[in-house]
Amino acid sequence: TLIDSARGYKLAQIKAFINSIQAAGEQLRQNANPQLVLEVLMLSIPEREESISVKYG
Repeated sequence: TLIDSARGYKLAQIKAFINSIQAAGEQLRQNANPQLVLEVLMLSIPEREESISVKYG
């Protein structure tokens, strides 16, 4: 589900990526190079923060 997919991301990361998507859309409307816009957008995808469990012993 969408909720399960959102786990591991901070709200600030999600908001920043939504802003990046909106900016990319605006750049495409202004006739920017589509490949360049999408490559930059892909670089702005936030990384998921996995919980790391460390076992000792």
